[in-house]
Amino acid sequence: MPDQLLLVTGGNGGIAQHILRHLLAQGERNIVVQYRGGRERIDRLFEEFDVPADRILKADLCDEASVMALCERVTATHGPVARLANVAGSSSNGMSWKVSTEDFLRVINDSLLSTFLCCKAFVPGMRERRYGRIVNFSSIVGSTGAVGASHYAAAKAGVVGFTKSLSLELASRGITANALALGYFDTGMIHTVPEAMQAEIRARIPAGRFGGVEDVGAAVSYLTSEASAFLTGQAIHLNGGQC
Repeated sequence: MPDQLLLVTGGNGGIAQHILRHLLAQGERNIVVQYRGGRERIDRLFEEFDVPADRILKADLCDEASVMALCERVTATHGPVARLANVAGSSSNGMSWKVSTEDFLRVINDSLLSTFLCCKAFVPGMRERRYGRIVNFSSIVGSTGAVGASHYAAAKAGVVGFTKSLSLELASRGITANALALGYFDTGMIHTVPEAMQAEIRARIPAGRFGGVEDVGAAVSYLTSEASAFLTGQAIHLNGGQC
């Protein structure tokens, strides 16, 4: 892996934990992790792989001042961020006409606004150094929609549009920006779904299973590597063959 600092946001979430475990197992150590709530899962993972705890940083990614402070702290302590994986996000369930405006905006902000603010903070440094790899996390539902998750689908569709525009602005500076649109993975929110519904979802996946740690971790490894220099502006669907 290139010796360029990688920032992973939302590090206490299930998908980010998958990514971090994969990267650390592959020998990645030049990494910092953002969290907003509890950090216990990140602490345990970093202890397991003997990574210093000062690489775990708290910030509210929906607050511009907090994001800029995060950028300043990371740069001052660990150096400039050259690779950025915007994994942070949230969701909730509710029919469109029943979701409160507050909940709608929270989900939009946690996925889309956070992605925008992180890029706003870290892209100038990448442009100055003429190098960068950005991976913004989207979802299959940003393309298909989902009953009871219109706000989440809107947020994830917005991430794709933002990423495509960002890639056009940055391509001449040696910076790539891609959206990784995930299907259903064996972690996080899927475990809040009843077993019978999980079985129905799994039956609709041509690969016959939920995604795992090796799938999403390998995708992030590639998209943040030197080998992906000509791949930019894409919404890459990692979903086991779902349309």
